[in-house]
Amino acid sequence: MKVFLRILGGLLMGAGGFWTFSTIVSFPGIVLEMKAAGFAGWLFWLLAGAGTFFLGLWLFRKPGKKLPCKGRKPSPPPKPAREDPWEARILEWEKELAGTVSHSFMWKGRGAEKMDVTRDDTRVDWFSIGRGGDLLKIVEIYAQFDSYFQSCRASGVQPAFPKNHPHPILPLLLHKERFFILAAGEQFEAMGEDALRCLALCREHHFHLVRDNLDHTYYDYVSGNTYEAYLDHIYSKVHNDEDDPEYGTITDMGVISLRVVKGEAE
Repeated sequence: MKVFLRILGGLLMGAGGFWTFSTIVSFPGIVLEMKAAGFAGWLFWLLAGAGTFFLGLWLFRKPGKKLPCKGRKPSPPPKPAREDPWEARILEWEKELAGTVSHSFMWKGRGAEKMDVTRDDTRVDWFSIGRGGDLLKIVEIYAQFDSYFQSCRASGVQPAFPKNHPHPILPLLLHKERFFILAAGEQFEAMGEDALRCLALCREHHFHLVRDNLDHTYYDYVSGNTYEAYLDHIYSKVHNDEDDPEYGTITDMGVISLRVVKGEAE
């Protein structure tokens, strides 16, 4: 189709150009005769020749319609991006945990009230569970998220953390072990038969259900161990001080660690 249009356009351009040139050459004769009717006819043939030339030029430049290649199917339109179902699931879990679970850090380091600054070096994630929390449901949610989190790590995939979530509870899993501090020992004792499933999930995912003994120690219902949070070492750091350039400001700092002090079940 494209070749045909080019041939037709070339013929019309040639005919129109010759026609226009011949009409222009005949103009002196029209002027000498000074006939108005002859001039009007000359002008008509001039415009007709020019129109034929430009019609040929348009056809010569017009691209022909491309026919689809046989045996080649057109590419399907791109599919719209779908939301990650895990992101919606994690958001739902966050709503269920809100108000019953909160992050609990050892920054103030029990027993380290005399320190200016303390640093948590227990190497576990601490969570506090309120009195109204469903203990088995909370452990099940964390177990599901831990399985998903570990699968992402193994496959090198970034977990689908909720976007623009100001205070996430689930994604802040920094260590291998998690300590869940119960508001009271009655929370575990009231579980009844659900306690066996709860303990099994805790052992599988390295969770600890602990009771705060209020003396810097925590009893673990999962292992039967009693853990103590203690000051591993204390040191002082000197900061430059404009008011006291000779000695500066001394800050007492402590590091909080965790150790097993009893290995038998109570």
